[in-house]
This record gives sequence, structure tokens and C-alpha cells, in this order.
Amino acid sequence: MNPAIVKLFPTVMQLLDEASKTEAGQKYLDKGKRVVEVSLPYIKDASELAIDFLSTDVGKELFGDVKNIKLSKKLDVVDRGLSLPSSYDKNQSASIKQKITDGFEITKGQSEILFLSNSINYFIDSHKFRVGIDRNISYALQYDVNAVTEYLKKRSDIRFPGYLLHQLQSLSSTIRELNIFYASLCNDGYVSDYNEEDLLAKLNKKYGAEGKASESIGYYPCDMMLYAKRCLGDSVNQNKPSPSGRFFAGKIFDKGEVASGVHDALEILNDELIFNEKLESNIVEKLKIFPNNKLLIESF
Repeated sequence: MNPAIVKLFPTVMQLLDEASKTEAGQKYLDKGKRVVEVSLPYIKDASELAIDFLSTDVGKELFGDVKNIKLSKKLDVVDRGLSLPSSYDKNQSASIKQKITDGFEITKGQSEILFLSNSINYFIDSHKFRVGIDRNISYALQYDVNAVTEYLKKRSDIRFPGYLLHQLQSLSSTIRELNIFYASLCNDGYVSDYNEEDLLAKLNKKYGAEGKASESIGYYPCDMMLYAKRCLGDSVNQNKPSPSGRFFAGKIFDKGEVASGVHDALEILNDELIFNEKLESNIVEKLKIFPNNKLLIESF
């Protein structure tokens, strides 16, 4: 070991020991907790929320009377600093489990849809140095997703590249993770298990003499919502779809139909982006009634 480091080591340990004797020092030495501060930004720009990570649970000492909640579960997206690029890289490392047909793997000159891959990369690159989603960039990606969706409706013979499908899947998973965190803020820290049976029960629930369904049941992962609605829609014909047809579990398309999987992937990503804006708006409304328009979230 370097002699200079050996000489310095007792001094460092002494400083740490002295710091731990004070209440403030002990808090800053406590690395077991992560605290996220969510507030209304002083200047509205691309997002309606300002999100910062605090080094420790400083709470009332710095901010006075601030609303505090604690997450009921550990969330990976919080451990990653709510970084979209980091979560996206993790989700991309998961391989596509099902076999992709030969026609699905080959682009064969269909360059009209390849710009969507660049749009996804631009979305991720633009969020390297920010927390939360830039609304303008989200709108741009939604525009591109919708454009490709309409293009595919007119071209049933399109050869959709497998890597682009994987990008869609990875980004949908990434936005979903952020949405689950946002939904927990709306529910005072409670992280739902998102049970499919509960979702189907909620969608089946009718109210009033005319038996109207609820207009809003809150956030559910959009792949799960898509599958549940198909279950209810096909139950009339006694033809309930198999769970293997879901996007994020098992196969991503039913009965080998390429177009079905691609359209599902596009729809799910678009819906997750839209829901993110809805959840952000709900959090803003909650912040308006909190002291100092701030919320402190304690994670594991």
C-alpha cells in the first residue's frame, strides 16, 4: 500500500468517527436509505415535475414541514436513479425468448420504418442527463410510433426487423418501470402487485342502473391491460385468448402472426408514454396541496 495512503488513513477514520457522533453526521453516513424529493419546478420547461435524489433522510431539518411517504417495495428503477438510459440498457440485455420467423428477421429494403429505431435512440440519448420524461421528446416519439402503425396497416407484407421489435419491448418495459414508481406516489407509497385477476374484476365491474363500467381504474401495465381487454372482448364468443399471446410474457404474437406482435408492441409503447403524462399530472395535483409543494419519498 502507498505510504502516503497509510499515513492518511488514521486521519480519515478519525474524521468519520467525529462525524458519526453528531446527528447530522450520522445521517450523512447512513447509506442504507435513499430519499427522492418530488416538487413543482420554479420554471416549467419540458416537465411538470422536479425530481432530485437527496444523499440522506434530511427531511424536516432542511425543508421544514414536508409530506413524507415510504415505498412499500424496493423498485429497481429507483436504485438506478430513475435513469431511463440505465433501465433501458438493463431491459435490452434480456433476450427475446421466442423464435422470430425468418421473414421477421429480414428487413429486405423496407427502409421506410427504420427511422423509428433512430427515434427510440434519440429518446434515450436525450434523457441521459435528466430525471423524468421530456414531454416534447415523448410527443415526437409518439408521432413516429403512430406513423409506423399507420404505415403497417397499409403494408401487410412488411418485413419488420427483429432488433426493432426488441427496442420497442425494451423501451416499453423501461417506461413501465417509471410508471409503476409514479403510480406508487399517487398511492402514498404503496406499490401494487398488479394482479391480472384483480384487473379483470375491475374491468368487469358495472355501476348504476344501466350497468356502466368505470371510466378510470388507475394505472396498470399496458401489456396487461391490452391482454385483459381482449379476454373480456373475446369472452362473449367463448374464445378467451391464451396467456401465451401476451407481449411481455411468453410469445409476443398469437399463432405466429407477425403483424399481431408488431402492432401490439407499437400500441403498448404508445400507451405507456401517454399514461406517463397522466400520472405526472396526477402527481402535480397532489403536490399542490402539500406543504411547500414538496414530497419526500423514502426508498429501501
